[in-house]
Amino acid sequence: MNVFEGFLMNLMIIIFPIYLYFFYIAYNRNVEKKENDLFFTFSLISSYYFISKYLSFFPMVYTYSLDIILFLAYLNKRKDCILLISILNVYIYYSSYHFPFLLLLIEYTIYYVIYSLSRKNSYTFSFIFIFIKTCFLFLFHSTNITTYLLFYIMIYFVYLTFLSGEDVMKYYHTMKELEKEKTLYKSLFKITHEIKNPIAVCKGYLDMYDERNQKTYSYIPIVKNEIERTLILLEDFLSIHHLKIDKDMMDVTLLLEDVTDHFKMICLDKKIKFITDFDDEEIYINADYHRLLQVCINMIKNSMEALNHKKNGFIKLSLRKISDYIYIIIEDNGEGMDQETLDKVKEPFFSTKEKGSGIGVCLSNQIIEAHGGKLFYESSKNEGTKVTIKLKEA
Repeated sequence: MNVFEGFLMNLMIIIFPIYLYFFYIAYNRNVEKKENDLFFTFSLISSYYFISKYLSFFPMVYTYSLDIILFLAYLNKRKDCILLISILNVYIYYSSYHFPFLLLLIEYTIYYVIYSLSRKNSYTFSFIFIFIKTCFLFLFHSTNITTYLLFYIMIYFVYLTFLSGEDVMKYYHTMKELEKEKTLYKSLFKITHEIKNPIAVCKGYLDMYDERNQKTYSYIPIVKNEIERTLILLEDFLSIHHLKIDKDMMDVTLLLEDVTDHFKMICLDKKIKFITDFDDEEIYINADYHRLLQVCINMIKNSMEALNHKKNGFIKLSLRKISDYIYIIIEDNGEGMDQETLDKVKEPFFSTKEKGSGIGVCLSNQIIEAHGGKLFYESSKNEGTKVTIKLKEA
């Protein structure tokens, strides 16, 4: 192996762990600052070890390669690495090459002083570092122009690598912040969409409320329940990173009766026929009552909007029990969906409504999946839609 081959090998040994470090940081979304620093330190120590282990028989290359690793530690402001590598370099140069110990101390002290004075300007430090190292190469080692040329080429490539990596890191952090903002925006869309439903129900019953008619007093508990559901949704907003599901034993039949009570008067007012098809038989599942109520209300509200003042419009709410599974079925004879719309119906932010947020179906699907169930859609254009919620019986 000649000197040029040794130079290339040395360059690869220095750069390769640094590339691995940047790739790891860029593709791992959960790296914190301490872990980040630890991996960078590990990459520098790995480069240092391989150079000292396998390339020490090329003194001309070896003498400046170790200092290039120190240069990287300075660029990354890793004080622990700076101290460790400086001590190792002084020891190696003094014990193996018999460089003057005092001059070595002066050299590495100068590096640190310049670093302390120009911490905010890496370009200034880089220029001064290269200049000082060139001077000490001239004093300690060789006046051979090849030595300086290889040193400049190597430090230039390493410096470019580091700058490119820094750009990747900045891009990574920017993307991470954008993901946080996207999560926040999604949560805002969800909370806005979901709060609209109970408020709309409350408004519907309050519009029909007449204090002179005692029959309308029965609307008050419904309005109260809707307000309680709104408060639950607002609590969810405080936990935007995950969907909270509080499972408990519940009667599905009782749930559907409550859903019926929510909509039968509103459907009557809108001249929509509301049909129910379930018995009084108690069927228990382990689920979150409020979340399933939220899903059913979403589905029925979508059916009401799909009917769009259609004559002879109907919504049918059914319950089936097959083997160990229960099926909640919501059907309508509304405008329906074509295949393209049906394929995208569960995607976040997809909506065919002019003012739709595209969150309702997506959120409902997440809730059902969190229960270990499935949400199925069947629809044909101008023929209506059938939504099936499949859940396991307790």
